Amino acid sequence: MLPIRKAKLISAIEEHQPRNVVFYSKQYLSHWQDIVGVCFDKTDGVHVAKSGGISYFCTMHPTAQIRGHGQKKAYWENNGARLSLAK
Repeated sequence: MLPIRKAKLISAIEEHQPRNVVFYSKQYLSHWQDIVGVCFDKTDGVHVAKSGGISYFCTMHPTAQIRGHGQKKAYWENNGARLSLAK
């Protein structure tokens, strides 16, 4: 299923040209890089890439465990702020 899913994601990105794309799960980083076509750089715990005017983010999965609720909340607040600033 993975090749089909990757092809569908590539097609959807090409069709809709979103400003940002968020990939959940760092476990699949190599697959996200295949889709984007460039390597991600790690910044503040988030992998970030830019290609064709689109910003790509690879974050942990929302259900992933982080010590303490406050840290998890801060992680997602920081990601939201980063997304709002991405151009």
